[in-house]
Amino acid sequence: DHVARFRSQQLRNLISRKNARFREAFVGKELKVLVLDEEAEGNWRAGISDNFIKVRVPEELHTNRWHTLQVKAAEGAGLQAVSA
Repeated sequence: DHVARFRSQQLRNLISRKNARFREAFVGKELKVLVLDEEAEGNWRAGISDNFIKVRVPEELHTNRWHTLQVKAAEGAGLQAVSA
């Protein structure tokens, strides 16, 4: 049904915009991040915040430890952060 598909697309767009605004609200703030023990991509390693947001962190940070980091940017489905 055309109306159902249209409404579904509208809801997906709204959710996407709200998620982006939520992540952007963290830019410039400090956040606790657990650095994951995964292969680094370039100069970045994966982390996850204490409220379960994906975060890219500098590869030199120790893995399997919590770090307090400064959020520099919202990107894609996550954030980018550096040492505070």
